Amino acid sequence: MMDWGSSTLKSSHITQLRREFSILSSMVIYTPGPDGRAPSPPANCLSFFVAQLQSGLRFSIPSFYRDVAHLFQVPLNQLVPNSFRIMASFFMVFHFNEYPVSTQVFSQCFRLKRVESGFFLFTPRRGVSFLPVPNPPKNWKKGFFFVLSSWPWGFLDQWIEDPPPSITVGERDVSLSSFLTLLNERPYDCRALIDERLLGNFGLSPQEKGGGASSSRSPKGTPFSSGSKGKRPISPPGGITSEGPAKRTRASSLGTPPTGSSKPSATPPPPPPIKEEKWVSSRPSRSSSGGLEDLERKTVLYLMKGISACDTLFSRYQGVPPALSSDTPSKKLEEKVKRLEKKNAQLKEAKKEAASQRSQMDRELKRLSKEGSEHEEALRKVVRDYPYS
Repeated sequence: MMDWGSSTLKSSHITQLRREFSILSSMVIYTPGPDGRAPSPPANCLSFFVAQLQSGLRFSIPSFYRDVAHLFQVPLNQLVPNSFRIMASFFMVFHFNEYPVSTQVFSQCFRLKRVESGFFLFTPRRGVSFLPVPNPPKNWKKGFFFVLSSWPWGFLDQWIEDPPPSITVGERDVSLSSFLTLLNERPYDCRALIDERLLGNFGLSPQEKGGGASSSRSPKGTPFSSGSKGKRPISPPGGITSEGPAKRTRASSLGTPPTGSSKPSATPPPPPPIKEEKWVSSRPSRSSSGGLEDLERKTVLYLMKGISACDTLFSRYQGVPPALSSDTPSKKLEEKVKRLEKKNAQLKEAKKEAASQRSQMDRELKRLSKEGSEHEEALRKVVRDYPYS
């Protein structure tokens, strides 16, 4: 097992991480001591990296991330930062264009590959090129921290070195292949898509729409439901708290602890079965006046002020989010086929007209040649009948 040393994070960095990445106050996070190592966290804890937060990871962990990690049988914290960029960008791009999102569709677009000892990357399959990723940051493995959970994570939580067994993937259907063809025509910028307002708008961040980080309890039905109300707080191992020795925080939960339980049980119940979530459209609704709601207006203005996401998400729609467009991928494809058929018909008509003009020119040439022969014969007759004296 590779050892890259202790974490460079200090306790004073925790508050900054919470503020910058909208980490819920119910999440118990703390920095490791000098002997702490990422592959061997304390009991009920997992190690995560700041670079993963910068690439789209949020707490509580979105259900889509957990389901993908469960499907590929890989610990979520062992995915390199670019894997989170890919998952977040895939989720937003497909939802933006109103294409149903599922882990099966994701597995038909990406495969898991081990890039170095203990870390894995999602790489695109053949025919997928709409999400190029940047080079990974240097020394990112030095900035890790521990997250305490009193409930099963919902994915493999044991550190692994060897790649998990590959999963069986069926063939893509026609609609997915056509949709990927349209996306590949103009790739998206993963770096620009990892924006806190976009993540919050698509349900990948606990940040409330149009505002800052949400409270410790998120609305019911979102992938960020926090711990049960009224439970006794749980402190990290060794008496270390996330904000300092004098503070205590509410228990972290990636699910809901059993009723009446104040401490993590010695043998926690098995995690709930992973179910595919049906897509509930997140397309921006319209106000009674017909304009965008305040959140969407702010999002568009924010993106139009300078970050390059406006070039990738909005420029092709003249500043209107793709979710507002009535054009579905199949309709766009039909329109493209109609344009090609119309152009082909025009080319056939032009070819037919050119052939007709050529025939007419050949007839005119024959006529002129015949007239020339007649004039030449008449001239010879004149010379023969009227010789020079």
